[in-house]
Amino acid sequence: LPRHRCHYRASAPARTLTNQGDPDPNVGAFDDDIRNPLAHRTCAELVTLLMQFSHNSWRAKDKSDAVQHDHVLVRFYRVKQVISKKHFIMDQSKGRSVLRNDSNLRTHGLGYGLPRRYYDWLCGWAVDGREFGVGRDFLSLPIRDTVRTTVGPPDS
Repeated sequence: LPRHRCHYRASAPARTLTNQGDPDPNVGAFDDDIRNPLAHRTCAELVTLLMQFSHNSWRAKDKSDAVQHDHVLVRFYRVKQVISKKHFIMDQSKGRSVLRNDSNLRTHGLGYGLPRRYYDWLCGWAVDGREFGVGRDFLSLPIRDTVRTTVGPPDS
């Protein structure tokens, strides 16, 4: 009897936080280099986009469902629309996407004025939600934290 060889194509391992691979080239702008802070859309421009809140963002609510007039509500789906899904990778343990390790927002975002609470939430890190609302898909950000203190490249 002839020996039959079984041929199969091994698929690439799934992308994870530790094995991120290259960003999907079919997502986002064709010239959107997420690793370069001076790319087509610079890190400063991305932070500016993230800090521009829509009219609906001004309806953040506290734990008792009362409107917080001194907070804005950041929704995760809007963040991904604004800066592109290319900056994110799925974190199964969190049940949502987080900033990729090589995203210029993760490496330079704080230096360009992204508020710490906002940054930590995008990275998937723990954010204290006792005083303000925080969840997998939303973040309640105090207005005082929406004022950028840095607009240029961080000092070396």
